[in-house]
This record gives sequence, C-alpha cells and structure tokens, in this order.
Amino acid sequence: MKGVPGFRLTGVTIDKEYNSVRFTFRLRNNTGSNSFTEEELQSINRAVEQLMRFLSAGNDVDYPYSRYTLKFQIGKTPIYINCHVTYLGGETFFTYLSSETSNNITDFHMMEDVRGIKTLCIFGNYLDKEKVEEISKFEKLEEIHFSRSVDEEKLLEFAKIINKNNPQCKIFVEGGEFVLPD
Repeated sequence: MKGVPGFRLTGVTIDKEYNSVRFTFRLRNNTGSNSFTEEELQSINRAVEQLMRFLSAGNDVDYPYSRYTLKFQIGKTPIYINCHVTYLGGETFFTYLSSETSNNITDFHMMEDVRGIKTLCIFGNYLDKEKVEEISKFEKLEEIHFSRSVDEEKLLEFAKIINKNNPQCKIFVEGGEFVLPD
C-alpha cells in the first residue's frame, strides 16, 4: 500500500470458511500510546480507500473473498482499529470501523465512507462540535455504537447534531438504541 506511512504489514490471514482476508499492520514507531494521532488516522483512511479502489477497479475480476479487514495495531499491550470492507457483486463498501483505542469518536471525522462505527470510547473532556458536524454529514453512515456508558449530556448534544444532518443514523449505547427525548 502506498501513501500509508508509519505502518508495516505484519501478517495476512485468509479464512476460507468465513470468506475473508485480514491484513494486520503495526505502527512502526510504537510510542506506547493508546490512541492514534490525526496523521495516523489519515493513513488508515487512505489504506481503506486504496483497498476499495483496488477491489472496484477489477470489475471484470471475481475476487474469491467478500470480507476484507485492515487491522491496525498500537501500544505495547496491543489494541486495534479494525476497518472492514465488503466486496459484493462488484461493489465495495466500508462496512464498519471498530476501535478498541482511546481515540474519541470525533477523531474519525475523515472516514466519510464508513457505514458503521463501533467504539469503546467516550467523548473526552469536551465535545468537538465541528468534527461531530463532519461525521453527521457522512452520507453512508447508518449506525454508531458505544460499548461503554457515555456522559449523558455530551451524548444528547452529539445525538442532536447527528440527527439534524442524518436522521436515519442510529446510535447505540451498551447494546441499546439511544433515542432522543421529545
């Protein structure tokens, strides 16, 4: 992959039973951090875009797998961001992004092709409304999952911005759907 600085490919796993391929990348200069920098997230997004372009360019090629995962590792005790791309009927979809890192949901503001985001993280010290606005304009975004409880006040503010620009996008917290109060 070109234009994806800072990472090196450490493994490729093919699973014929699940019709999938997983590429594992490790940060070259591991700082021991539990979150990716803006520049590293931009690189991750470029890698996803490259994979999607590669799969889409081969319209006359029938790829043997339908699920592709780009797994990016960070930290001394490895934690991951997984980017899942689906190839179906000659079309590619950035199906979802799942994150175990301490990045805030707003850090993923550049991943505009994603359909779903699954994250452990809360919002941090303050809610970056500009980045929430960017996320809310992701035309393909269908759902956002928070694995842990989040600050109710920030969640309400976040949900209002998302709902304003993308009312079809559902938000889930700890497995249950969050519905804006009337």
